[in-house]
Amino acid sequence: MELTTQNAPNAEPALRRWVLRLLLVALALVLGCFQMANFDIWWHLKAGELIPQRGVPSADWFSFTTDPNHDRWVDVHWGFQLGAAAVHHLGGIAGLVLVKAILGALTVAVGLTAYRRTWPVNVQVLVWLPALVLMSSRFYVRPEIVTLVLTASFVTILLHAERRPGLLWLLPLIQVLWANVQGLFIFGPILLAMYWCEIVARWPITRQWPKWLLPTSLLTLGACVVSPYGVTNVLFVRELWVKMNSEGEIYRSSIAELEDLSTFWSQGGYLNPYAWLLILLFVLAALSIAWAWREIFIERRLFQLLPLLAFGWLALQATRNGNHFALVASLLVSWNLGGRTWPRFMAFRAVSVIVGILLVVMGFLVISERWYLATGAVRRWGLGPRENYYGRAATRLAGKPGMPDRAALFHLGRAAVYIYENGPEHQVLMDARLEVHSQSMYRRYLELERAIQKDDGWNEVLDHYQVPLVIVDSEHEHGSQATLFSDPRWRCLHFDEVLGIFLNRSHAIPDGLSEFSFREQLFATTSVLSTFDHTAMPPRWVLFPPKDFYPNADDLLAQRAYHLGLSLMNRPNAPPWLQAAALWTGAQSARRAVLRRPWSGETHFQFSAIHLTLERLQQPNGQLPSAHKPWVATTDLLSTIGAGALNRAYRRDPNRYTTIFYIQQGLQELGAVGASTRFLKQLGDMYPRNWAQITLARSIKQMIAQREAQLAKAVLNHKTPVRTFAQLQQFVAAGLLEIGIDSFLKQSPSTLSQEQVDRIGTWLLLLGRPDEARDMFMAFEDPTASESPWLSLRIGWCDHAAGLYPNAEKRYLQAANDPSTAIDAHYGLALIAILFGDAEQLRQSIDVALSRQPTEVQRHSFEMLKELLPPSANE
Repeated sequence: MELTTQNAPNAEPALRRWVLRLLLVALALVLGCFQMANFDIWWHLKAGELIPQRGVPSADWFSFTTDPNHDRWVDVHWGFQLGAAAVHHLGGIAGLVLVKAILGALTVAVGLTAYRRTWPVNVQVLVWLPALVLMSSRFYVRPEIVTLVLTASFVTILLHAERRPGLLWLLPLIQVLWANVQGLFIFGPILLAMYWCEIVARWPITRQWPKWLLPTSLLTLGACVVSPYGVTNVLFVRELWVKMNSEGEIYRSSIAELEDLSTFWSQGGYLNPYAWLLILLFVLAALSIAWAWREIFIERRLFQLLPLLAFGWLALQATRNGNHFALVASLLVSWNLGGRTWPRFMAFRAVSVIVGILLVVMGFLVISERWYLATGAVRRWGLGPRENYYGRAATRLAGKPGMPDRAALFHLGRAAVYIYENGPEHQVLMDARLEVHSQSMYRRYLELERAIQKDDGWNEVLDHYQVPLVIVDSEHEHGSQATLFSDPRWRCLHFDEVLGIFLNRSHAIPDGLSEFSFREQLFATTSVLSTFDHTAMPPRWVLFPPKDFYPNADDLLAQRAYHLGLSLMNRPNAPPWLQAAALWTGAQSARRAVLRRPWSGETHFQFSAIHLTLERLQQPNGQLPSAHKPWVATTDLLSTIGAGALNRAYRRDPNRYTTIFYIQQGLQELGAVGASTRFLKQLGDMYPRNWAQITLARSIKQMIAQREAQLAKAVLNHKTPVRTFAQLQQFVAAGLLEIGIDSFLKQSPSTLSQEQVDRIGTWLLLLGRPDEARDMFMAFEDPTASESPWLSLRIGWCDHAAGLYPNAEKRYLQAANDPSTAIDAHYGLALIAILFGDAEQLRQSIDVALSRQPTEVQRHSFEMLKELLPPSANE
């Protein structure tokens, strides 16, 4: 396709051109080397392993809800599956990741050849860079990675066909491969049709072209049926197009990657950096069309326009199509811009050096994982699978001899892993191969998923399908897990940070497996009392972040047990001990996470959130701690621990949105309106980073206005410095707790009673300031006298809230010898015992406390803790 552009820059040195292009290809390889985290690959691998034994499938092998006699299946991916299975057999997951990275690099290498030697390579590389980064967001081990290579080959050949028509004979060969890899092989004939539009539009200039183009086009069209499925191969693509588009609203509304761009954008997609790269490519495409308008419209070079319009439209229809548009845009935008009249400096060595440095820096950012951290992508650079993601070992348990041969899995990705580990003998209700299942079956699956989450009529559906086994994802499906945990007809065989396995009680537990119990899990191992390093600093690295930088199984289990506990609290038939046991399991994991990453605000926040939730569960009347109520250790100590951890989280990461939200909410409930308003203003000044924050931001201004009005009224009546405890009480009553305490402490009061010191100290504890509370208590006692039980208990509270567990245990043991402090001391010991898995200490503390004539509130708290003990601890 010869351009008539004049004044094109002279050819740049070959070495410079190839160095920049090789750097771009190398960057593509680097961007493709990230840990595998897509689920679909597993059913592809299973099919690829079975095809040599069973032949190319004509019916579904893996789902029991499809009829093999009537539901004919065209597995257009069979070629990809054979290749993927072979690579996996030879190189495992690392081999799969490496090969798909090589295919991504090959896509770029092929696409870079669609450019003239006399055009400035700097322009080409700068156009390709944003397109490559966007494409890399879909560099998955999936058939579409092959489609990228073949699309690049098709477009490149057609761009060079006018000068080198012999290349057209490669199209039928490419099409044969494509037709046996993915349904998007239809891109080939579509691109060819667009090229024919140009030929027709430029007639009679191109009247000699059909002698080359016609036979190759006919062969290319015929190649679409060179498949084990013949003509059905093409008919299947049509059916799939109708299913996913004109009739596919249910898919678009429930599958994120099928959302159209406008929906994605309106729901916070504008916070995604890859969405902005897509917008940038739309802008570059429009500019290139405007700049090359003479060739496109006067010389009727329609192939420089039509693919941009067609693939741009596809990108608007579904976010997953953005990578295909990025590829076509990189090819045609660089073609449209490359032949223009560019300033001479674009070909200068200095510009090439700058572009080269840009590519090297980008590669360094990716390898060092700074790029993924900056963009918020949940990726790790390297080969192999993402840790704590697939749960393959746990999934294999579900296929042990004696387990049911039918299972329902939520979400659909989990079904792919189950199919690989246990299929085809064990089959699933439904999996993510949406082309296999009807829309009505997918709708029934979604309805069942919602029914389990809402605990409404789901057992009847499972009975109808005769499904006694349910496997539930722990990250997203905690509501479903809560339903199954709280239903007496089901029992859990396995639960971890990845998934839960539930078996109907009508089915016997196979040999070698046993029922999972949170109560047994809590005390399975006893940890040595330890504290974390309060002075720890975040790690520094040059290339790779240290292992402790990222969350591990403990971090994930803390998050997921916490959300499970919250969901259980919304289940009226879930016993309180089960709710507490799930939360305490999360607390144990959160403590281990804090010990491993003490510098991380995220770990302290999770530890805090769990304890604050446990405090709500512990309250006999559901009331929250307040500065206006007396301090009661057996209900308020958990809140104190949570407040202390929340403040530690804020000190380590003062810009974490969720931490600030919890702090302002807790201060408002406590009665510290001034401090709460300050944190709420900080929240309002922050840029939201997800849809939940966007939604909250809309109401923050109104919340700030309401609190400022409340604060102004309170401050108007309380302007004087706080010198007496009576004045401090007035400030507290007005909602100025923190302001009043800070003013009071500045006056260095010396004449305070024990009761007043106790009240101020516990207020400081509720504010999450245990170090200041400790100083307050220590200053009250005579330093020459031995420490009283009263002081030992209160310093124990402070150490407990600060995470100094050995010190706290020592103080509690001292206070446990005095009748006036024994019950509260044993409550503190009981909480430490649960956190460190010491069932014997917990039992002893409960027995001693219940023998000391506790109040009703205290008895309620200890009885709840007693229910956490496994049966073996009470024998």
